[in-house]
Amino acid sequence: MLRLYGALIGLSLIWGLSFVFMKWLLPPAGIWGIVFLRCLAGAVVLLPILWWKRSEINWKLPWKALVVVGIFNCGLAWGLIALSETEINSSTASILNATTPIWTGIIGFIIFSYVLTARQWMGILIGFFGILVLMDFQVGQLFGKEFIGIGT
Repeated sequence: MLRLYGALIGLSLIWGLSFVFMKWLLPPAGIWGIVFLRCLAGAVVLLPILWWKRSEINWKLPWKALVVVGIFNCGLAWGLIALSETEINSSTASILNATTPIWTGIIGFIIFSYVLTARQWMGILIGFFGILVLMDFQVGQLFGKEFIGIGT
């Protein structure tokens, strides 16, 4: 159990500090410089693993499609997060990013007619309540001067 909690704490630090580092790097590197540095950091970590597992990899993957998905899922998303941090602070950006699973469930239900279980709906409600707690129940902040940063 200690190992699981250690992994959770480590992942929380890595995930949360990425928003702090983005805020620090924004003035010298710019928005797309941050995207490049995040992609470079990912490549530095993953390329040795790719080299080590090269004999087990199915090289007939649809690489072009994977590159397109990578550009939109990572490059564009990280660019928009960096852009939003020009208007909002890091903690707000990380809280908004944490809503991704919530919005995925809602969009899947509304647009794709995906049937959510009672447990999934409960998770969405708990997630929204958690966001309200983190916002100190001041929903009006969403529509203040930081609205552009939040909308990005």
